Amino acid sequence: MDLLIFGGPLAAGALFSIGAVAAFVAFTIPIAIRVFFVGDRFRPGPWNLGRASTPIGTLACAFVVLMVPILMLPSVTGSNLDAVGMNWTCLVYGGPMTFILIWWFISARRWFHGPKVNIQHRMLSDPAATIHSIDQDLEKSSTESSGRDEPVIEGTKPID
Repeated sequence: MDLLIFGGPLAAGALFSIGAVAAFVAFTIPIAIRVFFVGDRFRPGPWNLGRASTPIGTLACAFVVLMVPILMLPSVTGSNLDAVGMNWTCLVYGGPMTFILIWWFISARRWFHGPKVNIQHRMLSDPAATIHSIDQDLEKSSTESSGRDEPVIEGTKPID
């Protein structure tokens, strides 16, 4: 991918266009899952949009649905449009994504179950208790390792 920059301004423009499309899609996937699939089962964190989260999320998804095709349009129009001036983002980004989606539905959805959560007890407990527990763990490890009363971050030297 990095070698496309040596292809000139057209290749660099296509590379930046691919980056913009990929960023839009990556940022919108969790929003779309929250708005359209999870619904009321979502457990909000300490900062959320409250009742406005669904309309704002819907508006954000609609904006991305509008912008992705616009980012794939060629910068040259009319009779000047040829293979050299074409924006190949739809092929370079859309081709692998189509292949990945087909692969997902044929095979990967049967065996891929996502990352394994190894801190579930911390995630489901009371946040205040978790912070208190982490603070206790830090204090315990720092006093044992340094013999001091103040906590020391691992990997650093205490200031004398």
